[in-house]
Amino acid sequence: MNIAKEQKRQNKLVENLIALAASMIEIKDIEIVNDTFNHPSRDTFIYAILFDESFSSLSIHETIINRLSQQWMKWEQGNILASDVRTWEKFSGEQKAIVHKIWSLVAQKTGQQDDIDLVFDVSRNALKRKLETNDKVITCLNTYCQEAIDKEKYDDIVKDWHERFELENINSIDIPSDLSNIVPLAEQLNPYATAIAWRTYLDQQTRPSSKNGTN
Repeated sequence: MNIAKEQKRQNKLVENLIALAASMIEIKDIEIVNDTFNHPSRDTFIYAILFDESFSSLSIHETIINRLSQQWMKWEQGNILASDVRTWEKFSGEQKAIVHKIWSLVAQKTGQQDDIDLVFDVSRNALKRKLETNDKVITCLNTYCQEAIDKEKYDDIVKDWHERFELENINSIDIPSDLSNIVPLAEQLNPYATAIAWRTYLDQQTRPSSKNGTN
């Protein structure tokens, strides 16, 4: 009996069984994103498909690479939510290493030129600028417009605008025109908001007037 030949035959049988089993597994898009970004780990099935030699020659390996490439293109096109940026910023060192390893492989296999850090840095900076504008408007409204008759209207606009960051792509969210009109005023007045003398004067001006009764 040729032991080497028998061993080779058994190995081929195992490979065929692995290929058959892998082909029967349905992997949803959310699972791919979770395993490679939201909750990256070396213990996931996706990680095994990408880096275990047993899967490297199987069609499922190429399929996962292609699906990850599609996700990469979505991110490159700016399809990133504020929650995605928060996930990126909260990675532990180990998680960041896993994410870099996974997406570097995708870049290598598909010829992507940008790296994953650059893709998220662009959206992170855009989010930062828009949230800073949001904070400027809120500070201005709360400091100088407490008694304004339309204060509630502007509060609602700010709230709606802020909630959009959880539902829409960061790059698609522009500041509402009603709020953009406040920004120049906020940039002029907000630096005075923490000045003690100015706060005292402002409190006096905005305090409801009252008349003392006389006998």
